[in-house]
Amino acid sequence: MLTTIYDLIELIRARPAMYIGNRRLSTMKSFLDGYLFATCTHHIKNEEGFPPFLYFHEWARCKYRWRESTSGWANIILTETNHDEEIALQIFFEMIDEFKTLHPIRIEKAKLTTQNLAFHHSDQCRIRYDTGKPIYDHADEVFIVKFSHEFGYAYAVTGQAQVQNLDIIPPRSLKSKKPIQEKLTRLFGPINSWEVVKGDLNKVLEHIL
Repeated sequence: MLTTIYDLIELIRARPAMYIGNRRLSTMKSFLDGYLFATCTHHIKNEEGFPPFLYFHEWARCKYRWRESTSGWANIILTETNHDEEIALQIFFEMIDEFKTLHPIRIEKAKLTTQNLAFHHSDQCRIRYDTGKPIYDHADEVFIVKFSHEFGYAYAVTGQAQVQNLDIIPPRSLKSKKPIQEKLTRLFGPINSWEVVKGDLNKVLEHIL
């Protein structure tokens, strides 16, 4: 049974020619893009698992020390393998194995106060949609996550027991979580009730997601 995108990747790894028609990374990329587009378009619940596959762009950037990840993971790997499609596909599978070992090493959380929410819905909040509408209709907690492998930080905003946002700050900001704190302050005003989360951090993060 395919539960996550990683289950699908493992299925293809065993017999790539059967599932995607060849052993080319470009074909693999197109296949996964189609899968993700289909699940989104048809509102099929996709239990992505952790880490979020979206982070793989940053993982490739970090591995090969590119300045940014806008080229995407496939283009980064192809460039680094001299556009040898078969070698690039094999490297992709190896990188997925490494990527799946990514895990949180510290999580901090804070409950948003009525003042924080009032700030977010006021003119003081400068981070808004182009329409002027606040980013979050409902928000109750914020989390700052520090990852293993010197990968960087992410923040999550939850509301009504569902994640509203999960953004990563690139590894170049690893030495400081200040960029995240500054962004959250621009969103909600001063947040002073931070506490370190204890227990199994993988399970905590799964619950957030």
